[in-house]
Amino acid sequence: MSIPSARLLNKSQAKAICDALSALNNVATQGPMELEFHDFIDREPRRIQVSQGMTGLMRVSIGGGLLEREREEFETQAAFATAYGMD
Repeated sequence: MSIPSARLLNKSQAKAICDALSALNNVATQGPMELEFHDFIDREPRRIQVSQGMTGLMRVSIGGGLLEREREEFETQAAFATAYGMD
């Protein structure tokens, strides 16, 4: 999957996600992890989900209601951080 140049999250959201995942990894969490929060995007309420699988693959998805509207995938948390300018 090609990574779009426009990002789904803003930089502060991306940093908060990296910090949360790093903190969870520091307490020896093994297995898939998922974070979910809600925000307004273009004045519409949206559900934002971030998941990291056993292989390190990260998915960021934005949905409205039950539908996934947009998604980004990154091979690793480091790739996610680089894409959001945090390296």
